[in-house]
Amino acid sequence: MRKRSKYAVFNRKGFVFLVAGAVVVVGALITYTLFIMPIEKPPGPIADPAKANCLECHAEMKPKTGYVAHAPLSNCTACHTSHPIGSYESALVKPLKELCFSCHPDESGKAKVAHGPYKQANCLSCHDAHQSPYPAILAQEERKLCLTCHAKVEIAGDPVRHEPFTQSCISCHEPHAGNFAGLLAAGTPEGCYTCHAETKAELAKNTRHSPFAAGSCLDCHKAHSSPVEGAALLAKAERSLCLDCHASALGLANPVVHKPLEGDCSTCHKSHATDTGSLLAKRTPDLCYTCHLSTRAELSQFRKHDPFARGNCTACHAAHTSTVRGQALLAQRTPALCYGCHQNVLAEQKLTIKHKPFAAGDCASCHASHAAPAMNLLAYANRGSFCQSCHPETKTASGHSLGHPLATNKINCSGCHTRTHASPNPNLLRARGNNLCSTCHSGAVTAYFTGDTTHASRIANCGTCHITAAAPAATCAQASCHPQRTGTYISGGVEYLNHPTGGSTVTGQALSCASCHDFHLPAADQRLRSGNFCLDCHAELQY
Repeated sequence: MRKRSKYAVFNRKGFVFLVAGAVVVVGALITYTLFIMPIEKPPGPIADPAKANCLECHAEMKPKTGYVAHAPLSNCTACHTSHPIGSYESALVKPLKELCFSCHPDESGKAKVAHGPYKQANCLSCHDAHQSPYPAILAQEERKLCLTCHAKVEIAGDPVRHEPFTQSCISCHEPHAGNFAGLLAAGTPEGCYTCHAETKAELAKNTRHSPFAAGSCLDCHKAHSSPVEGAALLAKAERSLCLDCHASALGLANPVVHKPLEGDCSTCHKSHATDTGSLLAKRTPDLCYTCHLSTRAELSQFRKHDPFARGNCTACHAAHTSTVRGQALLAQRTPALCYGCHQNVLAEQKLTIKHKPFAAGDCASCHASHAAPAMNLLAYANRGSFCQSCHPETKTASGHSLGHPLATNKINCSGCHTRTHASPNPNLLRARGNNLCSTCHSGAVTAYFTGDTTHASRIANCGTCHITAAAPAATCAQASCHPQRTGTYISGGVEYLNHPTGGSTVTGQALSCASCHDFHLPAADQRLRSGNFCLDCHAELQY
């Protein structure tokens, strides 16, 4: 068996003595605490709150110069217990909702819309409890405070901003509760009219844009800012905005588009209201003449198209787009557009002989659309010159010495031809054969066909002797009927000497067959004129 060390015996005894000593000390502390140490009462409310000096410990709450102070700041115990011992956060005397509403009555009950923090009685999310450098003890500058929650309304790239939006949100919105969506202080449009009184006055005009009449300002305008530079807070670029509602009525797929429609609708229309139809900026035709000055100048012409004279541009033209290429926004193609009013002309299409432009439906070949210097809107005042622009052969004929009155411009082409559209007769004549001539020459034609003796056994056609427009000379010898009947000629071996025709050195007069003969009236001897007609030229033979 091993012999124990003397140090082991000593360590065991020392440990026993240490434990016993610890027990004695702990027991003494318990005895002192329970029976000897004096007991202090817990702190409670100050007996006289008016004499409390909270700022000795809470110096940061001292009023600051230029700050807006909460009214109870001078009486801390109006809101707090005297020390931070109590049932509520920050030693408040009541729950926050009850405490604030004890002085500031809750408005959410009678309002239709309440601000979220206000509805939850989270007043300190917007307000400081004690003092602030901002009105209404706001925790931050008003606009910055609102944007901490409503940052999405701040669109940095928008070039146009509503003036109240740049200054004060409560210019338009209620901060706590209200009766309109978006906590607006007043509904649209009344809230808008607070500043825009001149716009409200437009309600008295005869024609109102439907969103404007309904007070739906936000159908077209943004409330805070707009991406459209130079516009009145429009929700999008003007043309796109208008087309959102009006595209289906404009026929944008049509090949011809009125130039203003490619730009801004406000070139022709007002946005809110006007005293004219279709929200036009001016009445027609004055609105049209703003751009079409050359058309306005046509009002000075002698003859005006009836719709043009009345200023009814849209009787023939479309305002926005047209399906008719190359024809100035016409509402329909010609001649269908023309026939809408000129039904009598349409009826002439049934006739067998048609003027070439009329058959092709090319009304503009002869007629001006707005005004002209001549009747029937013809482009030339001189009817003969106008017709000759397409029929130059008649102009050549009119240079002859002896001409139909047409050639001397005493009558116009329509004296013999129809109204130039169509006819049942060749060459668009008013009548056939001698019936046409008798419309002007009734006496000569009647005498010719009723006389005792007729020229060459009553030649049936005036055109046998007469050329319609003009002839170089009325010389029967040049015709196939009376060859070699002037001057000297030989017949059957006999030389004959006839009265000369043409120039005469004796009398200085130009003679023709008609100088001695009458082709229409009957005569017993060679159809000579009656009476001493020879003396008309040979006065020296009188005795």
